[in-house]
Amino acid sequence: MTYLRAIPMVGQPCLSCHGTGIDPAVTARIAKLYPKNKATGFMPGELRGAMLVRWDAASIADGK
Repeated sequence: MTYLRAIPMVGQPCLSCHGTGIDPAVTARIAKLYPKNKATGFMPGELRGAMLVRWDAASIADGK
């Protein structure tokens, strides 16, 4: 079985680091820790990513 769920940008606290109006001190820290970061500039409601989970349904039904 496969489960896929969108990860939308819903608001705080996500926008504190991934939004458009990031505090300059946070921006500096992000640049230091993640120099190749491209995960900023998102607006509420935009798709940020997805979570994918796969498992063998038969093994669950068998209790394994």
